[in-house]
Amino acid sequence: MGTILLYSYYWIFIIWIPFLIYANNPNLPTSLQKTLRFLVKVSLLAGAYELLMTLFFQSAIRIDILIAILILGLIYTASGAVLVYQGVSGKYTNKLRLTSASLGLLCFSVPVLSIIGWGVFTSESTKVDLSLKNGRHYRFEAAFRNDETQMRFFGQLASQTNPWAGYYLGDNTDSRFKQLIINEQGKFWIYDNELRLLYTGQNSNTPDSLQYQGVAIHGVNDKTHITIEHQGNDAFRLVSQRFINSTVSDTSQKTIFRKISPPRFPEPVSPHDEVKFIGVFSAKTPASSNAYLVTQIWLWQANGKYWGQYLHDLYEKGRQYDFVASRQIEPICSGDCSDMNLTFKTSAGTISISKKSDEMIVVASSGTTQDTLLKRGETVTGFLFDLAPLATSRQNQEWIEAITTGTFVKWLAE
Repeated sequence: MGTILLYSYYWIFIIWIPFLIYANNPNLPTSLQKTLRFLVKVSLLAGAYELLMTLFFQSAIRIDILIAILILGLIYTASGAVLVYQGVSGKYTNKLRLTSASLGLLCFSVPVLSIIGWGVFTSESTKVDLSLKNGRHYRFEAAFRNDETQMRFFGQLASQTNPWAGYYLGDNTDSRFKQLIINEQGKFWIYDNELRLLYTGQNSNTPDSLQYQGVAIHGVNDKTHITIEHQGNDAFRLVSQRFINSTVSDTSQKTIFRKISPPRFPEPVSPHDEVKFIGVFSAKTPASSNAYLVTQIWLWQANGKYWGQYLHDLYEKGRQYDFVASRQIEPICSGDCSDMNLTFKTSAGTISISKKSDEMIVVASSGTTQDTLLKRGETVTGFLFDLAPLATSRQNQEWIEAITTGTFVKWLAE
């Protein structure tokens, strides 16, 4: 939720103080005192509600805040209008009129902050939505940039042993089923028309079977059974049955796929790339007999400026991690930039980077006395940062931001 929007909500927990002071002023008319006391009660009631939610519903998604802001905004708008009207109507002395009008304008600060906050929140949400959309396209295009990236993402699609392997394009009957990819091992991926990866699964039949069958698992009780039947002339019919708690909730038997050559999205050739990808460096540091600490850094450089991604987490051996994410960093030169002496800040303190050789960097943290030697290469795999475009720094950073927005890497710690 937007920061300004939250400020407008928390402002209500403070604004009652001047109202309380003036409400107890015996020189104020009774009608004015009643309005101010009503506002004090509203603010205190809102504070009690927020205290209750904070203590007992910490993990809840706070959609209720939006409703509370709307209700409180209407109350303060109406009360502010009453106070301002009383201030300009001429029924009080000049001093009381000024007091009433000032308190009314103070009431208006609540809806004004809410409107500004909602505008900023909407703008930020639009930006995130665009970033999510671009990220889907960037990841898909990176996967089909060339034969090497296609193999990296999906494995072998041109197979002599599995006739089902390949790339399939669906008709427009069902927007959920637009692109189907099956590799040599029988694993499949299904993308919708917005390039969302909706289904993944594994063929349960032998490669020479007349039907391709697989199960895509979305959650504990949400599974989709996929069946593909050959229709002749490189046409295939996909039948899907979605089961929730073992009950069929949706069946589609209309989607026709045609097997075609995979698309290609080659990276535009730039004879004078502005950005240099320095590389990715990583290290595993033992933390216990069955756990280790991974430090991994990606670095780019352009026009004397550095930026990158940083990963520093503890992992248990043999455990599958589904939500691995790096964080953006903007190191600054602490000495000669040509020697790559860099520093950046984290919640744990200041991190310094120094170049030991083209294949190694040394990382030191202000919270520890022991340096960590990182070697070129990845420990945690699955990130796509090495595929980021290098033509301009703006394009590079927008691409990285898009593919990391709302996206996590799955990794098995070995």
